[in-house]
Amino acid sequence: VNEDQYSNEDEMFQLVHDMRTRVVTSPSFSPDKILGAILFEQTMDREVESKYTADYLADKGVVPFLKVDKGLAEEQNGVQLMKPID
Repeated sequence: VNEDQYSNEDEMFQLVHDMRTRVVTSPSFSPDKILGAILFEQTMDREVESKYTADYLADKGVVPFLKVDKGLAEEQNGVQLMKPID
């Protein structure tokens, strides 16, 4: 999604979701080719064809996985941990 296509973060996330929706509703996105899909926390709250994204994928035979972090935290003592989802 190009920066000139949106004016704020909400619009950007909606455009990204619209793109994801086109991908997962494609006949090519099927359980014989796709075993699972990693979903971001925000994606879990969005809908595809009037179903929550995870439910849509499960009904289609694709296992939804929740991404369980929010990126990497700052390095401390030589270790860099994942930021937890609150």
